[in-house]
Amino acid sequence: MKIFLQPVKLPPGVTPEIKEFPQGRRSVLVGSSADCNIRILHDAIEPEHANFLRLPNEGNWWNVVDLHTRRGVDIVGPDNIKIELKPHEPTKIGNGYKINLAGVAEYVLLDEGAALPKDHNMYPTLNPSDEPEVEPVGAIRLTGQRSSSKKFILAKTSPTPGYLEGSSAITLKDREVITFGRLEKNGDKKHLRIVSDERVSKIHCSISYENGQLVVRDNNSTNGITVNDQKKVTEKILRDGDILIIGTTSFILCCL
Repeated sequence: MKIFLQPVKLPPGVTPEIKEFPQGRRSVLVGSSADCNIRILHDAIEPEHANFLRLPNEGNWWNVVDLHTRRGVDIVGPDNIKIELKPHEPTKIGNGYKINLAGVAEYVLLDEGAALPKDHNMYPTLNPSDEPEVEPVGAIRLTGQRSSSKKFILAKTSPTPGYLEGSSAITLKDREVITFGRLEKNGDKKHLRIVSDERVSKIHCSISYENGQLVVRDNNSTNGITVNDQKKVTEKILRDGDILIIGTTSFILCCL
């Protein structure tokens, strides 16, 4: 089933167009960057602003995560109760929920064929099937040549206490390595701290970009790492949509 973001209230200069989620993706990244699956161009929208994660075995329910933005993400459910998302904390949403990005761009999440909320009166309902098909922004192109760098995001998948400090967007050049753990390394761009998770070791694991692939390695941590359902992983190639658990903190890998 197709999923859309239907515009409700937009600032001047932002085109009132339906944003269709790329079909088949478990994770959808929204922001102003050309790498995003859904791109919204406005000064208040950050390059990687929010991540939508489809919840398995729960129909068309999603977790939405604010990727540590300055102006945040707000949610309004069918009961008209406003929820202000905390950075990196997933919030469950479904059909008819409104999503406000940075206080300037408001959309409603809709399943294909679903009715708009009663208070939706700003833009006419568009028929996505009449729109010309275009390649989603950030789509992977098979060129036969390996990229010299890889950009990805680790977005939280469950409301556990732990979270990744700072920006979730990571870029690695060929043969580069970034480490993860509870150790604080001020100014070290090749280490990201995981906060508020006592089961995370000081230097828990690393991710490297090798021969066109992302590889995660455990660093002899006390509690290990899990990739999807495989526990106590020592080394494994990561793919888009994989679930990586470090300590008790669960992330989804979103390749850009």
